[in-house]
Amino acid sequence: MTGPFRTLAVVSVALLLAGCPGSLAPKKSTEPLAPQYRFEDVPVHPKLKIDSRESFIFETRSLKAGILVYHGGESVTEVVEFFKAEMPKHAWRLINAIEAKGIASMNFDKEGWSALIRVSRSPLTTDVEITIGPKDAGAPVLRAPGK
Repeated sequence: MTGPFRTLAVVSVALLLAGCPGSLAPKKSTEPLAPQYRFEDVPVHPKLKIDSRESFIFETRSLKAGILVYHGGESVTEVVEFFKAEMPKHAWRLINAIEAKGIASMNFDKEGWSALIRVSRSPLTTDVEITIGPKDAGAPVLRAPGK
């Protein structure tokens, strides 16, 4: 999903979740991050640069959601290892990671929040897309089959 369709999808989800109870503001990190990072508790590899043309953030007083796109020269493996090491330092828990054919997708969550990080390689750069937003407070906890 690209361009206006992605923007519409994020706004639609954000508006649907706006009525969710509880605090939806991200918790502040104890470590300062560079000013380009719009979500203070989502670390980003220092050599990645934000693509403001492809990124989108929807924010109100009680809600913040977005899709952040970054590009850099590091390998997919290096970027994946960065997120696996740094996200837990900001209270994010790795739910799962799928890596195949030079593409990685990692799902993280923390109290009230979820983040999907997709890392892939294009001909000249490594591309990172971070989709972040609040979780539905009323959503059931899913269990593995047979548990």
